[in-house]
Amino acid sequence: MPIELEGQLAPGQRVRIPFRGRPRPAIVVALEPGADERLELLTAVLDPVPALTPALLELTRWAATETASAWGEAAFRALPPGARSGAPSLLPPMPPGCVLEPDGCVPTPG
Repeated sequence: MPIELEGQLAPGQRVRIPFRGRPRPAIVVALEPGADERLELLTAVLDPVPALTPALLELTRWAATETASAWGEAAFRALPPGARSGAPSLLPPMPPGCVLEPDGCVPTPG
């Protein structure tokens, strides 16, 4: 992932990626340890905090499996229509002194 995005991503967050030559919104559904060249494609983090909770992500994964659809598509259906288009976030920013972890904001030491 681009170095400037480290510590800013968590499952459930909207991001922007190039797709078929145009920037498109996408949803981070999981973060795996180790390098992944696909994360180099990320051009922007659209939300300061995850738009989908872990419970909603799990529900969308189940729905994708049950309907033989892509997990990302099912996750997008759980978002309000404006968020699907990549509209600017209306979510509140993270509090100062926090690092984003999969379970939420964790205060930084010091």
